[in-house]
Amino acid sequence: MNKRRYSTIKCKRVDWNALARELANRRVVFAVDVAKHDFVGAVQSGYGETRVRVKWTHPEETGELLAGLDRVAAAAKLAALCSKCTCPAAGARGRICVPH
Repeated sequence: MNKRRYSTIKCKRVDWNALARELANRRVVFAVDVAKHDFVGAVQSGYGETRVRVKWTHPEETGELLAGLDRVAAAAKLAALCSKCTCPAAGARGRICVPH
């Protein structure tokens, strides 16, 4: 079976400031598909509309991704949903991790 294909943008190419302006004062979810190195995440509005799908290499580009998400979090109410979350705040797999 083939994996479902979808378009993504490299982390470095996302205009995080424009995204933050667009999503200001909204509930935003960052859904992550965790892998060994090549990660994919989707920035979604609270209504489930995907605004952008981002890909990055972990750990090399993770800092850049987090810096971009910090810009979005400064303007919006951001939560993260991980496919394989080990965050103590998340508890069971798949729960929402809210930044502390």
